[in-house]
Parts: sequence; C-alpha cells; structure tokens
Amino acid sequence: MSRIFIIFDRSFLKILFMYSEARKLHVIEEVLKVRNEAVLIELEAVLKKNREREKDTNNVIVRKPSDFAGSISQETARIMLADIEESRNEWERDI
Repeated sequence: MSRIFIIFDRSFLKILFMYSEARKLHVIEEVLKVRNEAVLIELEAVLKKNREREKDTNNVIVRKPSDFAGSISQETARIMLADIEESRNEWERDI
C-alpha cells in the first residue's frame, strides 16, 4: 500500500497566494459592477457570515508540533518510514 506525501515549496505557495489575491481583486471588480439591491443584500449577508466564522476560528487553540509528540504508534511510524523508503527507491529507479 503506497501513501503519497505532498510537500509544497515556497515558490508554489507564493504562486498560490498570488492567485488567491488575483481572485479577490476579480471579486471586488464584480461587486463594484452590481446594481441590483437584492444582490448587494445577499453579498452583505455572505460577508457578515464570513466575519462571524472568522471570529469563531480566532478562539481556536493553536497546537505546537511538540503537542503531537508520540501521537502515532510505533507500528504506524514503521509503516510510514517503509513507505517513504519505497517512494525513494521508486524515485531513484525512474531517474
């Protein structure tokens, strides 16, 4: 059984962030074009719901990586390491 581990590098995250910012700008442009009062009321409701959700998430306890130390069994760790080794071997074989 193979498992896939995904690691994002900084350049990918930067592109993802830039894409997200471009989407926000596009939404702002579209909101400025809205002339229908009912649509504006719906947009305000969505934004208000989002603000309330963000308030709720601000109260979440942020856990440090050390809080999770020992949270997996030795068997699970062994399986994970074996899968990593297997993926390395597959990578080297395909090069």
